[in-house]
Amino acid sequence: LTPTETAGAAWYDMPKPTMTPELAKDLRVLRMRAHLEPDRHYKSTGWGSSNPEFFQVGNVLDTQHDYLTGRISRRKRKEHLKDELLSGDYIRERAQKRFAEAQRKSASGRNGN
Repeated sequence: LTPTETAGAAWYDMPKPTMTPELAKDLRVLRMRAHLEPDRHYKSTGWGSSNPEFFQVGNVLDTQHDYLTGRISRRKRKEHLKDELLSGDYIRERAQKRFAEAQRKSASGRNGN
């Protein structure tokens, strides 16, 4: 790998990831997470409107020492961040409520009047 394809020796030569559409959607969800849960306050990512150049994505692995009730079942594990967020009740209910509100507003006429 050339020096422009890695983050440098200080970052253990972390390689630049290949951007897939699913990965771009996950990064977009991370940027917009404050809109998903307005009651919580998140620290800024510092990316602005562009995606970071160097980053890594990983999975949390369960060990044998984890108690069985502390693990996430295979059925509940999702492949992408957006799928995991939409499987939660709070986010799904909030999205449905906002969608219904937008539909009601657009059906009632111009400018919601």
